[in-house]
Amino acid sequence: MTSLYNYMGPLFTPKLSWHDPHLKLTSQAQRSLFAIRAYQNPFGYFFESFKIFDSMVKPILCYASLVWGFEYVDIIESTHTKFCRNLLHVRKSSNTCMVLGECGRLRLCVTYYTNCIKYWCITINAFI
Repeated sequence: MTSLYNYMGPLFTPKLSWHDPHLKLTSQAQRSLFAIRAYQNPFGYFFESFKIFDSMVKPILCYASLVWGFEYVDIIESTHTKFCRNLLHVRKSSNTCMVLGECGRLRLCVTYYTNCIKYWCITINAFI
């Protein structure tokens, strides 16, 4: 693991590689997913789980996506699909598109791509 620099939350490497910061974001999101599962185990799964995911886990996974959101991140997408697979009680080998479609969810890349595009539009308009 390379040396990481923490500046206002996001981690930066000397070569501006985003692999290690993505690993940290997914590990933090996994912790919150475990807390959600521990809460839901006595009560069973319910469809408010998506609201809980969108308010507790999605902000962690998309943190600082204004800067790094220009590339597809498989680690972040797999965290989202694991949550949906767990909710539907299907196997790991099931098709990702079918799992997300059954849940009525879009990939998280849509969120962090749009965050990046919005940030660039604001930045370009600020200098015009």
